[in-house]
Amino acid sequence: MQSDGPFLVPSLLVETRPEELTPPPLEKEQHQLAVRYHLDNVPPMLLPRLMFRLHKYMVINDEQKKTSRVFCWRQGVLLSKGSHHGLVEVEKEVKNAILITIWGVYPQHLLRIVLESLEALLG
Repeated sequence: MQSDGPFLVPSLLVETRPEELTPPPLEKEQHQLAVRYHLDNVPPMLLPRLMFRLHKYMVINDEQKKTSRVFCWRQGVLLSKGSHHGLVEVEKEVKNAILITIWGVYPQHLLRIVLESLEALLG
């Protein structure tokens, strides 16, 4: 088995959101959508399984620095699809809730991808 990138091991992820992770300000043509999912209880492996399904959207490219980076932790992940970005995380302030925030020119496209993946896991 050959791999082109790093492996994701959920138990080795950091517990908290990386401090350097701050969503960029919205540009003139961009919009933001947010959806809060309330669950009876958040399954412990839900976020790692969601990361697995959405792994191709986990690489964030910085064109200015010509670098790529993956932002994920045990309770969340930052996604990117073209010029659209999304943040999916289990909320600490609201018990058993997952907050999905997407921003970009047409945020509904990435939001649909995330929601379909999440609903498939919650089945």
